[in-house]
Amino acid sequence: MEGSFRIKTLVDGDRCVLALTGEVDLDVADDLLQVGQIGLDEAGVIGVVLDLAEVTFMDSSALGAMVALHNIADERHQSLTLAHVPDRVRKILAITGLDATFEEIDLPEAEAI
Repeated sequence: MEGSFRIKTLVDGDRCVLALTGEVDLDVADDLLQVGQIGLDEAGVIGVVLDLAEVTFMDSSALGAMVALHNIADERHQSLTLAHVPDRVRKILAITGLDATFEEIDLPEAEAI
């Protein structure tokens, strides 16, 4: 199914990469938050990277989960960064003013999931 949501995880050194696929919306926002927290809890992890290359849709619930995860990471002196942000998601971040909240990094292909 094209819109089905998946999260693939990879702990790479001191980062946990979460590759999101499909529609990130109200139905899966809690899953994103929970998996992100698990990533932050991994021993030696200083940050979580959300790889958004395969995201086809994102709603305000997903943005809320991302903000909550960002705040949790910040409280723990960890980070939440974004990689491979599609134009449609970049536009949503800009409209909401969240583009200033989230740092975007280059994720080398070797680290992509």
